[in-house]
Amino acid sequence: MRTKFASIAKPAEYAYVFDSDAYDSHPQVDSHFRMFATYGDGLCQHSGDWAITTEFMADYLASLATVMLADEELTKHAVYELTRAPSLKDIQFAASVVFKESDRDWSHRRYYSTSERKLTSSRAKQHDKRYEEVAEWNNGTPAAIYRMLIPSYAHGLTMYTYADAIRNWSLDQTKLYMDMPAEFLNWFPGDRDKVQHLRHAYNACLSLARAYQLRCDALNELQNIRPPAVEAPAQVEAPEPDTTETVSQLAADPEVGETEPQVAA
Repeated sequence: MRTKFASIAKPAEYAYVFDSDAYDSHPQVDSHFRMFATYGDGLCQHSGDWAITTEFMADYLASLATVMLADEELTKHAVYELTRAPSLKDIQFAASVVFKESDRDWSHRRYYSTSERKLTSSRAKQHDKRYEEVAEWNNGTPAAIYRMLIPSYAHGLTMYTYADAIRNWSLDQTKLYMDMPAEFLNWFPGDRDKVQHLRHAYNACLSLARAYQLRCDALNELQNIRPPAVEAPAQVEAPEPDTTETVSQLAADPEVGETEPQVAA
């Protein structure tokens, strides 16, 4: 799917594209989030398109959200990109992995697996690639949780969604603090306006994506409802009409059967 839409911030210079088939090996934000030059000619593309950078991420997401409000097909394709975040159980497990002094001792060393959500002291896991050794930096802080959960070679949008999910979890914790995602990732140093703008634009897109998912869930639930079978009413044969009375009335009517007198030619 390929959809063009206008830029809110710079409509005379650029326009954006969501292209579900596009691919870049190392996009700064996301391969499917793209832009091109318009030279003031509406959505007419006067250049090749390229993957957006973090500098344009806030405007791209805000512009995307305005289109998602009316374009269900676009929302359907954008949902996966916008909701790629760790689950609450993943975050809670990562927070529970905290280094102890006993972990320095080889005989008591512990290992964890984020994919299986398991923490063990079994030395059989030492060479298991699914497991990592509990290290001193595993201290249950948002930074440690992020480091444990973020996939290798994650692009900018995934980094942001992970940071956002962990921050939302940390807000419910009493002794943890985490900066807003863009600040945590050290994007736009010193420019809090850009940090806030990106946060609002991302939240708008995320809300629309979740609303679409909830609508799909509701439709699935309704499809599981089977109304009870309704028995067809019994067929009642209509009685034969009684023509006896009608014939008697016609016979008694003196006008019935009379004909006009014939006039000789």
